[in-house]
Amino acid sequence: MVERGHQPIIDALSKYCEENYSDWELMLPKVLWADRVTVKRTTGYSPYELVYGRECLLPVEYNYSTWFTLPWKESMTTEELLVIRMKQLSEKEEFLKEASKGIINSRNKAKEYFESNHRIRSEILKPGTLVLLHNTHLLKSTANKLRNRWRGPYKILESRKNGSYILAELNGVKLRNTQPGARIKEFFQNIGRNYLNWEECGSSDSELSYHEEYDNYDE
Repeated sequence: MVERGHQPIIDALSKYCEENYSDWELMLPKVLWADRVTVKRTTGYSPYELVYGRECLLPVEYNYSTWFTLPWKESMTTEELLVIRMKQLSEKEEFLKEASKGIINSRNKAKEYFESNHRIRSEILKPGTLVLLHNTHLLKSTANKLRNRWRGPYKILESRKNGSYILAELNGVKLRNTQPGARIKEFFQNIGRNYLNWEECGSSDSELSYHEEYDNYDE
């Protein structure tokens, strides 16, 4: 698994090194520096500016005059210099506040997009519906490829607006965590292999043995 911010760095190294991939360690400081002085979409600021309260002075600006290197005043008193530094520090706090707002807005937009585009069904499952719960942690496990990836059945107690569900065992014991809709599917009883009499479902030995059979898949 790759961190979200690492992929652009990997891609940049790949393009910069071209076919000389063995030189990637020599180029790593350059790409890391470039990443730190580049403005991020989520915050509107570069990481450098958020840390130091001002934009980075690049090496080329020592050779060519820019806004950062222009001599505003050739002679300044200590008091004047301190005031300028204090303003820079106060501006840094404003940068951090704005960047924090940008991150929150970005996360909210991503959340709204995910919830509106990642529903696995158009119809919401109703309370009382029997469902199976997917063992998501088995997806990337090479040692468990042959194990049953579905547990249950469970009963839906409540469906929420964000597409998640509160489930319970058939005896009414509620599961601790809410489950996303992407992890559950409706359970249909196999009439030919009637393990349980759903109308008389309770804490009978047949129910316990049925659940123990499914629980053993996770051991």
